[in-house]
Amino acid sequence: MKSIIKTLAIFTSFFFLVSCKKEGATYNIYVYTTRYDEVSTIFLNLNDQPKGEIPYFAQKQSFETLDSLKAKALVLHLNYGKYPITARDRFNNIKADGNLKFKRRNTDLTAIIGEMLIATKDKDIIIEINYK
Repeated sequence: MKSIIKTLAIFTSFFFLVSCKKEGATYNIYVYTTRYDEVSTIFLNLNDQPKGEIPYFAQKQSFETLDSLKAKALVLHLNYGKYPITARDRFNNIKADGNLKFKRRNTDLTAIIGEMLIATKDKDIIIEINYK
């Protein structure tokens, strides 16, 4: 009887540990562009969901300028994962397209259309999106 209770306790503990969803860390993503366009602003879609207007900065941003970036950039908070990322103009034309993928120790941003640059530090990620 004791062995059945022990086995049941071990099985229950194992099932509980396996079924628990591990929460990944939340990252702060700051998105901007250095491409000035008088005709159209560009908007970010992540997982085919609109996230907002991508603001223009006259100069490349870095972690040394993080305070001004936080105040003006499009800010997202994301967990580990893979995210399709698209920049569209107000006419819905794709200006930049790619994939953002990050894990605990690895961050990757691949541009299919346009240019997407990334910088990472701790739990902050800066993404610069540019296009023709």
